Amino acid sequence: MTSNEELDRLGKKLWDAANRGDQHQVALALDQGASIEWRNTNSNGDTPLNVSSRNGHESVVGLLLERRASIDAANNDNWTPLHFAAWNGHESVVGLLLERRASIDAADINNSTSLHLAASNGHESVVGLLLERGASIDAATNDNATSLHLAAWNGHESVVGLLLERRASIDAANNDNWTSLHFAAREGHESVARLLLERGASIDAANNENATSLHFAAWNGHESVVGLLLERGASIDAANNENATSLHFAAWNGHESVARLLLERRASIDAANTYNSSPLFCAALNGHESVVGLLLERGADTTVVSVRRTRSLMLITPNRHSLTRFFDRLGHKHEEQQHKSPRHHRSSN
Repeated sequence: MTSNEELDRLGKKLWDAANRGDQHQVALALDQGASIEWRNTNSNGDTPLNVSSRNGHESVVGLLLERRASIDAANNDNWTPLHFAAWNGHESVVGLLLERRASIDAADINNSTSLHLAASNGHESVVGLLLERGASIDAATNDNATSLHLAAWNGHESVVGLLLERRASIDAANNDNWTSLHFAAREGHESVARLLLERGASIDAANNENATSLHFAAWNGHESVVGLLLERGASIDAANNENATSLHFAAWNGHESVARLLLERRASIDAANTYNSSPLFCAALNGHESVVGLLLERGADTTVVSVRRTRSLMLITPNRHSLTRFFDRLGHKHEEQQHKSPRHHRSSN
């Protein structure tokens, strides 16, 4: 009778051979009595079929399946062999597993399917194969993310195109009401954003915080995406739940080129958010002198209320030196405005 210790040794031998792709040693370990479903506790409970699928060892996968390994054996995260093969783009292994009737829409602990994983990593051929075999194109994760969301997020244009050709829901929204266009805009994937817009994505779709794709592109300084969205008619002064516009976002993060582009397209320069802060205030608070200068040049309002609020913040902000320079410029701006004012001209006559 084989001891537990011996069974464990044989199981480890089998697992290591499967991991290496050593078909001969896999067969030998099985012939010696190794359990084909032995799980490696140091590798998240992966079976030999899991690890050989992960590493793309097609011949070993075939041998294990011939010896009746459980095709849908799941590890501690509920990843099956198909998940592993799809994640790593091993098309031939994916094909073999599907031929042997692996569960195509099996979901892991996050409710991610193999299609989610292949799309996330940009494996176009695997995505195509899964779709041909009937994978659910709009299956959603626990966060309600679809494969299109993940492909757009990671900038995989060809996969996005393939999913759209197969009629993926273009405006599907996750739990936070983010669409695929939101993800592409946030990450600066211009070609993906362009493709989505060409296929009819809602340009002003808003998430749970009422932020649009233009907000996200402006926040992260993606000038080309901002330009694309504006060319396609995005609402330039759309405001989020705190009444912040894209110009507020660009000013807050110091994205001068984006702020300039927004101003050229007639963004409201003095829009006030919920806290009565203008883009000028946001730029000054964060010490973005070039944006402050741009806004002042374009005639941003420099009312006493804004100045008073900003002065009080000098006590707590780390950007005191920048704010001091802001006040120097602001004072000079006031002097220029006084010299040009009708009152000044009347008093001098």
